[in-house]
Amino acid sequence: MTKGSSRSGESQALDAKTGRGAAIAVIVVENEQEARTWRAVAERLSGTFEVRIQTLPAGELRSGEARALWIADGSEAGLELCDALAADPARSPVGIVFVCAVPSVATNLHGVPVLVLRGRQSETLSHADAVAGYESLPIGRLIELENCADAPESEQPLALATAIVWFFESLEETSAEASTFGNS
Repeated sequence: MTKGSSRSGESQALDAKTGRGAAIAVIVVENEQEARTWRAVAERLSGTFEVRIQTLPAGELRSGEARALWIADGSEAGLELCDALAADPARSPVGIVFVCAVPSVATNLHGVPVLVLRGRQSETLSHADAVAGYESLPIGRLIELENCADAPESEQPLALATAIVWFFESLEETSAEASTFGNS
């Protein structure tokens, strides 16, 4: 069920299972048309996350959204938003997923874990650029989806959603291992 509107700067929320401490995923898109293409991915993610689709420019953050997993496409505004969130410890996301984009070398992301995700057949983000971007990150992972070019949200929505859930679960496992190690 969709709540809210999809006007610029507002978000749509999907009802979701809220088992895992109500983990939140925010998908940042440039416009309403892109929001529609991401709907299939959002529905697949709703088994793990409370999902919101946020159109740019981003409005005020809702309670809990800051500590969410942020998912951004290749738009400059989406990359800038994620960088600004990462710079503020009070609003820092638990992780960022860049779809068909890599943060610029100038972007610090302040130690926030990042997943760079691209279609293996992409014409806009080469393998070499994706690897270079991934290697510049302090905490990063790279996934390349097979049989996919520049729009994984419509070409491979299930594979994209699966990769995002895997990334989030790997963050949870790393966090649990760190806290177990610290308590021994």
